[in-house]
Amino acid sequence: MDSISKQIREFAPDQGNWLGLDALLQRIEAMDQDTIAACLNVFERFPDDDGAGVFFTIIHCLEHFGNYAAALVTSVEQSPNHWNLLMLNRMLNADIYTVGNTDILQLLTAVHENTAVSQTLRDLAYEFLMSH
Repeated sequence: MDSISKQIREFAPDQGNWLGLDALLQRIEAMDQDTIAACLNVFERFPDDDGAGVFFTIIHCLEHFGNYAAALVTSVEQSPNHWNLLMLNRMLNADIYTVGNTDILQLLTAVHENTAVSQTLRDLAYEFLMSH
């Protein structure tokens, strides 16, 4: 496993301090699938946090290097959260409606209709659906 990927997977904020994760993200020179999965896993491990702004760095990093869409779909299917739903919405805003065989609008609909998902996330999925 890539050293940076491993460090991202193991990262935990120290008393709300996310600067260590930000420093790791700044060291990324290219993203393989393991690094992409490690970044998306941060959202899954800390779904109710915003990483003191560092979560937007993750999003920008993923978008910069690309090739993350299939892993994003898997992340949403396994563990929908504010951040991976936001990334789907950003894809829709860029006129990207499918990832492989997955229709992003149908994926958001599935999240919205899934009663095992929190009402807050279901409402967010609906909000994104209604804007497209």
